[in-house]
Amino acid sequence: MKNVLAIICVCALSAAAHAASPSPKGAKTTLHVEYTFISKGERLSTSRDQHNTWDVKRTVILDAEFVADEARAFGVMHDKDAAQAQNIAALKSKTEGAMAKAQPTMNDMMKIVQECGGADSQASQDCIQKKVSSYGNAMSDAQLGRMKSAGADVAEINRMTTGSRFQLWKMTSQSGTYSVAENVSHQVFEMTCTATKICRRDTKISGTGPVPMPPGGRSIAGAAMFEVDTQMSNVVVQFPVPLAVLETTQNVTTTIPGDTTAGQTRTVLKPFYLQASQAITLPLPQDLGSVSGRKTFPVQGLDHEGGEIAVTWRFSRPR
Repeated sequence: MKNVLAIICVCALSAAAHAASPSPKGAKTTLHVEYTFISKGERLSTSRDQHNTWDVKRTVILDAEFVADEARAFGVMHDKDAAQAQNIAALKSKTEGAMAKAQPTMNDMMKIVQECGGADSQASQDCIQKKVSSYGNAMSDAQLGRMKSAGADVAEINRMTTGSRFQLWKMTSQSGTYSVAENVSHQVFEMTCTATKICRRDTKISGTGPVPMPPGGRSIAGAAMFEVDTQMSNVVVQFPVPLAVLETTQNVTTTIPGDTTAGQTRTVLKPFYLQASQAITLPLPQDLGSVSGRKTFPVQGLDHEGGEIAVTWRFSRPR
C-alpha cells in the first residue's frame, strides 16, 4: 500500500511543482497621488512679429485602494537580482530533475489507464487500482529509489516556492478629482496690427470635477499595483492614473483679421500624467506608511506645451 501511495504522489508531481496563484492576504492601504503640470512664460519671435504668453496648470489627484496578495518567494515587478536569479535557476533545475525522475513511472501509469480503457467507469477504476497495486508490489529497488529522490525534490521545490520575500498589492478602487486652467495668448504684429491696434487670439481651457470611472462599467481591478521587497527594503510602484477621458471646455476669442477659430468647443485633457506614472523603485524605511515623496519630469515642447510635471505620493499605514 505504501508503494501505491508513493506512485500516486509521484503522479501528482506536475501539479505540486507548479503551485496555483496565491490567494489574497487581504491587508489594505491607500495610495494618494497628485500629478501637476505647470507652464508659464512668454516668447517674442526673432522677427518680432509674434508675441506669445501662457499660464497653464493641470492637476489630477487620485486616492487608490490596494489589497495585498499573500507573500511569495519570487517577485513579479522587481528586476531579478543576482540572488533571485540564482534561486530561479536552482528551482528550474530541481523541477526538471524531479520531472525526469518521475517520468518513467508516470508513463507506466498512463499505460495502465489505457489498458483499462480509461477511468470513466467503475470497472475501469477497479482495473486501474488492481494494476497499480500489482505494479507497486513489483517495483525494483532502483524504481523505489528514483521515487524517493523525486519526493525529496518535490519537498525542496515546495520549500523554495513558499518564501515571503515579495508581496504584490493590487488596486481595487480609485477616486479623485481634476482641474485645468489654461490661458494662452497669441498676438501678431503685421499689416494694420500694431501695439495700439491689438490683433490677438486668446485661448482659455478650463475643466474641473471628479475623475470618472472607466466607460462601460469596465473593472479597474489590477490597473495599478506595487510590490514590496522585504529583503531589499524597497517597493516598486506603478502609480494609478485616470482610466477615462477628462473633459474640458475651450473658449477662443480673437481680433486677428481672417482668424476663424473663435468660439466654444468641448475638448479632453491630454494625458500628461502618463510620463510620470511609469514604474519607480522607492525606499521602504519602515512600513508602507513611511513611504512618501515627490519627483519632477521636464517636458519638452513649444511655448505652453513645454513645462514641468510633478508627481507626489503618500501611502497610508496598512490596515
